Amino acid sequence: MSGFFAWSLRHGAAILFVVALGVLVVGFVTYVTGMPNMFFDTSAPEKTQPMARLWVFASGAANALHSAAFPFFGALVIDRLDRRREARA
Repeated sequence: MSGFFAWSLRHGAAILFVVALGVLVVGFVTYVTGMPNMFFDTSAPEKTQPMARLWVFASGAANALHSAAFPFFGALVIDRLDRRREARA
C-alpha cells in the first residue's frame, strides 16, 4: 500500500472523528440558523413561547448528536482495534 490509501488506513479513527465533529457542528448550526425565523414570527404567536424555543433547540441538538453517532462509534471501534493490535505486537 502506498501514499494516501496507507495514510488513510493508519489514521482512520482520527478521520472518522473529524467527520463526526463536522456532522455534529453542521447539524447543530442548521437548526440554530433556522431558529431566528421561529423567534420573530409574529404571524404565529404560539411559536414564540419559551417552551417551543427550548423544544426546537433540544430537537436540533438531539438531531445533530444522532447524525454524528455512527461516525463517532466507527472512530471508537477503529481506535480500539488499533490499540489492541499494537498491544499484541
